[in-house]
Amino acid sequence: MLSNNVFLVLGVVVAVVLIFVLIYRHHQRKLNADFNDQPRDRNGDVYDDDEEEEELPPLREQGATFGDEDNPWNTFTDFIDEIGIVDIKGGIIEYESVEGKRKFVMLAEQRKSNPLLKSAAENMQSLSFRELFYNRLTGPFKQSAQRRKINMKEFNLEQRKRVAEISPTDNKRDTVVREYAQSLLDESQAYEDENTRFESMIILQFATFVPEDEVYGETKEEIEKMVHDRALRDLAAQVGHATSILKNAGQPVIAMDTFGALEALYTSWHPNISVKIRFDDIVRSQRFVEFITARQDDVQYEEVMNMIEHEQIVRRKVEAEMKKESGKAV
Repeated sequence: MLSNNVFLVLGVVVAVVLIFVLIYRHHQRKLNADFNDQPRDRNGDVYDDDEEEEELPPLREQGATFGDEDNPWNTFTDFIDEIGIVDIKGGIIEYESVEGKRKFVMLAEQRKSNPLLKSAAENMQSLSFRELFYNRLTGPFKQSAQRRKINMKEFNLEQRKRVAEISPTDNKRDTVVREYAQSLLDESQAYEDENTRFESMIILQFATFVPEDEVYGETKEEIEKMVHDRALRDLAAQVGHATSILKNAGQPVIAMDTFGALEALYTSWHPNISVKIRFDDIVRSQRFVEFITARQDDVQYEEVMNMIEHEQIVRRKVEAEMKKESGKAV
């Protein structure tokens, strides 16, 4: 009788362990699942795809393993992949999908107000609106501060253009005004060159998730469009909700475009370099590098050649499709 009870207890324990293992494995598979962009209708039924997709020719094999345990990535693209960023466009940052959900983040700047210029009642009102904003948050949210160097270069250039528009005449007054304006701009630029001033920038991060079972379409392009429309609608609603409340506190929220998001990421990743080299200067000059002076190993060389070859293959394929379409149109 005792042995039967022992076997019964052991059987129950084994059954519990098996159930736990099955649940754990199911959870791990679900956690690592990618977003399913297969064409389907609103009921989740998959469309039959009669046309086979043409696969690109395989790229050449690399001669060595890229990276190692101490240095897992060597290029900035690998760094982007490492932190999980998939794409940045339309002012929205897309991260890797988690549990069949695609994650999108929108950055926004929260303008600051000076409490010393307000009365005690106005400051209390501002605190009340900020507390209301935090209490009414429903989605993922982060707030951070970023230090940026104050740069009057754009302002000075604009003012110099206006001063140059003052045509020289025999009128002494115009000549004095022109010379005085130029001297003020020269002094302002000299002061900026000699002194480094910083200002803090408050950045709000709003996030949303788009589950794969809530989007549908006959093609992958339709699903992709519905995903981005849904993400943009949700993020715009969050930013609009924030600015509708915080503007009453004198701190309106302004959504960043793609340039603003890239500039914020650039400043975060390069806190020291961004003080000397601004992001808009890099984009405007388009002179990222003129001569490659860093040592390039064989792995890096093969990686670049693979990217170039892949780009050429895609470009030729697109050109062939365009010629084919133009021939049909004629």
